[in-house]
Amino acid sequence: MTQKSSPPAAFFRLCRQFHVDIGVLCPTFELMAAFALQRVEETERATLVEYLDRLLSGDYTDEELEELWNSSGADVFIPDAKNLKALLAEMRRQLVP
Repeated sequence: MTQKSSPPAAFFRLCRQFHVDIGVLCPTFELMAAFALQRVEETERATLVEYLDRLLSGDYTDEELEELWNSSGADVFIPDAKNLKALLAEMRRQLVP
């Protein structure tokens, strides 16, 4: 297993866009990701792509991913790792059109 580095600040800024009311405004992961990513600076995109690739690489256990999400500043509860991976993958997909 590879060394796990601390998440970049851009990841925490992105996660904070997942506030309590986002589910009302954006009822799907696709819409949530689009909403959150519209506030990402162009200079942060490559960093986020690299970090999301790392998170989705299989090097992180489901528990590690859930712990990371729960400590990220996001207010949105994701019920399980399968859904969390789907959200992370959607964010990754939208970052590189």
